Amino acid sequence: MFARYGSDIASSPARRVCAASTIGVLIPLLITLIGLIAAPPFAAAQNFKKLEPKLSGKQAKALSRGFSQMLRDPDAFEAGKARIDEYFKGYFFPAMTNYGPNELGQLAKYRETLLKTVRGATVDAAQQQLTDLSLKAGIELSRGNFHPAVRYNGTLIIGLLDKRVAANGPPEPLPAATIALVDLLEQDKAAGGGAAVRVPASVKAAAWVGLERHARFGIQADYRERVTQAALALVADTEPQEELSRPVHNWMKCMAARVLAQQSADGPTAEVHSALTELIADNQMDLEDRCCAAELLQKIDYKTGGNWDGAATVLALGQLAQDVLEEEAEESVEFEKKRLERAPAFRSPRRRSTPRRGGTRIDGPEYPRSRLVDRLTSITAGANSLAKGLLEASEQNLQLLTAALEQTITLVVDKDSGDLLVTQSVKELKSTVDTLVNGWKPPAAEAAEAGKEDAADATG
Repeated sequence: MFARYGSDIASSPARRVCAASTIGVLIPLLITLIGLIAAPPFAAAQNFKKLEPKLSGKQAKALSRGFSQMLRDPDAFEAGKARIDEYFKGYFFPAMTNYGPNELGQLAKYRETLLKTVRGATVDAAQQQLTDLSLKAGIELSRGNFHPAVRYNGTLIIGLLDKRVAANGPPEPLPAATIALVDLLEQDKAAGGGAAVRVPASVKAAAWVGLERHARFGIQADYRERVTQAALALVADTEPQEELSRPVHNWMKCMAARVLAQQSADGPTAEVHSALTELIADNQMDLEDRCCAAELLQKIDYKTGGNWDGAATVLALGQLAQDVLEEEAEESVEFEKKRLERAPAFRSPRRRSTPRRGGTRIDGPEYPRSRLVDRLTSITAGANSLAKGLLEASEQNLQLLTAALEQTITLVVDKDSGDLLVTQSVKELKSTVDTLVNGWKPPAAEAAEAGKEDAADATG
């Protein structure tokens, strides 16, 4: 449903764990948006701003005739460029501010039509005019007292605008759009042609969607530092805004981390590397989000002698592997219990079994292999990149960790490996990784962890 309001959320190009974490924001963000609409002050007065059209639908349709030629023929464009302004300002953009249920359902279609028109213009002057119109409209919609979904959609439009629409090769994001997005992140209230209006979390989330795209294709050098500081501020923010759930807050932090990693491809600063390390180690984050942060390390070219703390990141990756395997081992035990309950001796003689991996015939659920592989592969991907810039001792520690993880990954992806063989390998891997990583920890840290476990056992 939220897809109707629009989302250009990019997924990680390497592993599905990041894609799942990213796409998974659709549902919680929809809940957030609904909360913004239903909660005070919105519930008290559903008095959102609307732009009144100056043209009727019939007039707009007549005005738009010949647009296709105008966007492709310089002479036709010169003769009719005033009509483009009149159509978009007088009809198209006002239509995007209606907030009835049916109108909200058309927001994504309006955005897609707009971007298709902009990118389809082969006359440079026409493309520039449409881009300027779209940027001004997106800024107005994102900052004004419009319906939250309208503001979210307007912010997405800003993030999708390019300085140059390339027929071949990557696009060049529009620098003015980058600044508009950063402004929204830095401000609690924004002036939108009148009194300052609060910038809600849904708008900030859409701004991060746009900035992640801009960082992917390259942010103009003049603005990179502002973007970096905005991303660092969010990553360091441990508590979500009042209307945000923690999962959505954590997703936004992951988007900010992607921006940091994209901008640090040639090597991170100490501050950026520390921020990524803290995300990997943050036990308030979901395991998928922490794995996504670990995977982001592979976007960075780590070099020996960099001004960053590699040892802390090695330990964070090891702790993440331990946390993942602790959960996976617990689920393995539960899975084996369920499988035992469904063993052939206890099945009804009339109940048919189903063919499964390795030619065996079993009943019941299968172990979630893809999740396990995604988690372990994300850790190994980040560790292999980091290892290139480590001193020998730390590099060897990581290599031992990745070797153990990769051995299990190979077994798990083998379709001939039965689920019970997989669960057994998970429990064995947990024991191996615990022994390895605990050996890296300072004695005080081990004692503190042991004390926590003893306290938990006593209260349990």
